[in-house]
Amino acid sequence: SMPTLGGTFTATVSNVEPTITTAFLLFAFSNTDLAGTPLPIDLTSIGMTGCSALTSGDITFTFAVSGGVGNWSTPVPNMMSYYGAPFFLQVVIIESGANPLGVSVTNGGEAVIGG
Repeated sequence: SMPTLGGTFTATVSNVEPTITTAFLLFAFSNTDLAGTPLPIDLTSIGMTGCSALTSGDITFTFAVSGGVGNWSTPVPNMMSYYGAPFFLQVVIIESGANPLGVSVTNGGEAVIGG
């Protein structure tokens, strides 16, 4: 859904391995910098072949996945100071066999809070 002041924002992840029941959402304020390191960061060196960190991952949330689909929702404060604020999302999935580490990440998402 679109993040609007006073509304509820929902992000959906799909095409998840059907046996996965939990995922982790990285909510971020940046998609250009992670603790002084430019993004994206190739994660092959830690065993996540084919994966890249695309966000600063400032806050992590856990959410349920069922039947290969998961939804994460949050209320958006009705505060004009948030209007026009961008934020970024990426989902982490513990997935045995996906790569040597057994952890994969999704593509990144970007949203801007509207009115």
